[in-house]
Amino acid sequence: MSSRKIPAYRHQKSRNLAVVRLDGRDHYLGPWNSPESKAKYDRLISEWLCRNHKNGIRREPSTVRDLLANYVRFADQYYRKNGSRIREFGCIIESLRFVRRLHESDLVDTFGPLALKRVREAMVESGWSRKYINKQVARVVRMFKWGVEHELVLPGTWQTLRAVPGLKKGRTKAHEYEPVQPVSDAVVEATLSYLSSIVADMVRIHRLTGCRPTEICLFRPIDIDRSGDVWRFMPPMHKTEHQEKCRIILIGPQAQVILTGELQSLFFEPWAIAYRRVHSGGLLYLEGAIHA
Repeated sequence: MSSRKIPAYRHQKSRNLAVVRLDGRDHYLGPWNSPESKAKYDRLISEWLCRNHKNGIRREPSTVRDLLANYVRFADQYYRKNGSRIREFGCIIESLRFVRRLHESDLVDTFGPLALKRVREAMVESGWSRKYINKQVARVVRMFKWGVEHELVLPGTWQTLRAVPGLKKGRTKAHEYEPVQPVSDAVVEATLSYLSSIVADMVRIHRLTGCRPTEICLFRPIDIDRSGDVWRFMPPMHKTEHQEKCRIILIGPQAQVILTGELQSLFFEPWAIAYRRVHSGGLLYLEGAIHA
């Protein structure tokens, strides 16, 4: 095994603090010669030895580029549903491009709060909104947490990143988006005349049940319990199924009348593609109205 000198427990006299330098970064341990500082030193050295001498082979400190490559490979497999990437994967890639541009050559355990703030400032300059930036920064921090789990990042590195607070409204140059407002009934009614009868019925059911756009495309007679006064639909797939949550959509009398008329067409599954095109194309944007 390659030998490597264990970093010393040192005294910073000006502040009377104990300090140890690991992979080019100083870690302050507390008051010099105190039991707490020595216990922290032992813990950090143990982690450092495990990282650099695991399995009897010295491991060179990894770079941010290494972490990015490993995390993207993981995310590409993890953030999928029914074989296709979900939107979260794209958001992760968007957030990490700023990390790659500014810090990919840095040692991963030298990436601290100031580096994270530089990444965040680049996001502000790109024109993203404050709330979206906070979500994107959280995704960057989550990558370092994943790195801790897989022994690519020291626990202390991730913990220091958590100390960076989110941007506060009115205290940042990042702009605010106006909240999405409900679509007026007049706009919806005017739109219905341009749709085929079945797609128009999908819109009506959408409004009456408050389901998601993807869920209205999954309506099938076989999946609906019609034994009671209020029908119950449990989508075979939904947004939060990976969290082991149950999703039940209640169907009242008005929606039941529409669905009864559509039984011969087996509800809406054959029309799912057309409805998604209508919704995503901007002709109808009802999701904001339903969930507002």
